[in-house]
Order: sequence, then C-alpha cells, then structure tokens
Amino acid sequence: MRAAVLAFLAFLPAAAPAAPPEYPPVQRSLESLKLGDKLEHVKIVYPPVPNKEWSKSREPFGGVERVHIQGGQAKHLPEAVEHLILGFKRGRLVTLEVRYAREFSKKKPLERLVSDLSLEYGEPRRQGESYFWWDESTVLVASQVLQPHPSGQGEELRSSLSVMDRAYFKP
Repeated sequence: MRAAVLAFLAFLPAAAPAAPPEYPPVQRSLESLKLGDKLEHVKIVYPPVPNKEWSKSREPFGGVERVHIQGGQAKHLPEAVEHLILGFKRGRLVTLEVRYAREFSKKKPLERLVSDLSLEYGEPRRQGESYFWWDESTVLVASQVLQPHPSGQGEELRSSLSVMDRAYFKP
C-alpha cells in the first residue's frame, strides 16, 4: 500500500511557482490617434487651422520627423490637451506625446496618472520622475514637462503621456 502511494505521488507534477500576474498589452493609442496612423489621418482627426502651419523638425539620428500641434493650430483639440508631439517614420506614426493643459495637470497630477495606469498595467518602472510600462511592441511613459507659466514668469510642471513603438524608446 505504501509503495502504491509513493508511486502515485511520483507521477504528480511538481508544484509550479506562482505565475506573475498577467496584464493587458499596452494600448497603442492616445487622444483618438494610434501608432501606425499616417499624417493624412491626423489631419482628419485634428484638422489644421488655415494659414497656421504645424511646426516640423527632423531628428538627426533615427530620421524621425517630429510634428508639433499647439492648441491654436488645429480646429479642435481635446479640452485637456495643450500640445501634441507626433513622431513619424516612413510616413507612419511611431511616437505620440500628449502634453496636458494647466487645468488638467492640476486636476490629475502625475501621481494620479501613474496610480490610474498602475491599476491597468501593473507596477511601473521608474527613472527619476518618469514612469514606464511596456510589452513586446509598445512603451507607455507618464512624466512631467516644464512649460512656461502663463504669466510669463518662470515655469510650471504639466502632466504628459507618451506612447511609442518599443524600438523608439530611449529612457
């Protein structure tokens, strides 16, 4: 009898260590735009104001073309958004940064953004005041950026979210 019990126990699988919690893949979109969109799609979602060009620049290394959209340069931006910075490579959106307006940043400071995102994506990695979540293909970054104070005296911190293809992530 004892031998039969030992033989039975030998065939049971070993106790597996607890698996880490599974989190959903990082969303590849912010503010009605998603990674992979073309500039033409961006112009449909956020139509440019006539006679107000979006500023563009090209990164010397990597060849990403940056397009900056300020509040008055598009017919409509979401109320919480002050500035969009879009990065295009080969005509496709590969980085998307949203800088939030002063009122939104006061209502939802970085700590609250990180707390909300942590509920969905788990504990972030942190470097200084930047928080990161990623999966196989996408990186999400929550941080603060210095913006000029509306009075023109000094600067203040604003909340910012970025989503990008993992290949373009530079911590």
